[in-house]
Amino acid sequence: MKFAYPEFLYALFAIAIPIIIHLFNFRKFKKIYFSNVEFLKEVQQETQAKSELRHLLILLSRILAIAFLVVAFAQPFVPSSDNNVANQNNIVGIYIDNSFSMESTGVNGSLLNEAKAKAIDVVNSYRATDKFVLITNNFNSGDQRLLSTEEVISKIEEVAISSNSRKISSIYSRSRDAINSSEITNKSFYLLSDVQKTTADFGNIKPDTLIESYLIPIKASEISNLYIDSCWFNSPTHLFNQNEELNIRIKNSSENNLEKIPIKLFINYQNIVPASFSIHANDETVLTLNYRNKTTGVQQGRIELRDSPVVTDDILYFSYNISDNINILGIGSDKNEIALNSILPRIVFLTIRIIMLLNSIIRWLRKVSWWSCII
Repeated sequence: MKFAYPEFLYALFAIAIPIIIHLFNFRKFKKIYFSNVEFLKEVQQETQAKSELRHLLILLSRILAIAFLVVAFAQPFVPSSDNNVANQNNIVGIYIDNSFSMESTGVNGSLLNEAKAKAIDVVNSYRATDKFVLITNNFNSGDQRLLSTEEVISKIEEVAISSNSRKISSIYSRSRDAINSSEITNKSFYLLSDVQKTTADFGNIKPDTLIESYLIPIKASEISNLYIDSCWFNSPTHLFNQNEELNIRIKNSSENNLEKIPIKLFINYQNIVPASFSIHANDETVLTLNYRNKTTGVQQGRIELRDSPVVTDDILYFSYNISDNINILGIGSDKNEIALNSILPRIVFLTIRIIMLLNSIIRWLRKVSWWSCII
């Protein structure tokens, strides 16, 4: 017989408590004088024998109660005929997808909470002696450590949404390495995810025939999302006090037409252009916002809208720089380099000379025309 939790057997030392109570529980008998001493002696001997028997039975019942309670907490089990314990136990790998997409709403709340509940059900379906490996998108250093039932349930309850997103092939590869690090031969792997197209690269997975893999898809009850796809400027350069035209591409992945959805533009944490837009179902639109640059230096921009239940893609950050001066690059050859800043003064000088020459010609023509009229 084996014990799942043999450390509880140390509690058997508590058996000494009723034994000590029995040894030190001496009763003081009161003397009673009686005329027939022989009859009193006979009654006294009979009472003492019954008392000792009763005390021994009480002591035995207390010892057995403590022993049974300790053994129950140690969870005894009878192993099979195979003496190799590694072949009897199971090692189970569990992957819980905690990317942003798991914030969507399912039948029982968010998809992450539903995945955590199903992962706990998987753990409870195995024995207390089995070992578990928990993998998330965070790829923490302790993910490949073998966990007991209580430890893995505690880790599952602590899983939270993360900004990391991993390919399913890399998840399977990491879980396979963690599972194969143990000598246990019975191996299983459970994958709980909403299976996004961007991460579901099942064709790149090299399956291990010794690991039984199970895919548990977590599906949202309603796929509805409004998000900011991208933004860009019409002008490649940015100058101080210049009018900017910012284009924003917004996509609607739902079956409903949306009207008068508010959107905000922040430049350097100041709300610059509040606006609104309308968009058809399963369509996209481009919204153009106009504003003026009022400061120089790095401009920190933020475009923001409000959409539920997925709110992680409702904010888009961008930045650009406005310089005090515009640098001009000179173009020339190795033998005779001519910078643009030296060409511009020459052009201005030649333009002035041409204008002066034209003025001289006009004056001469006027004089010629005047003498011809006199003659």
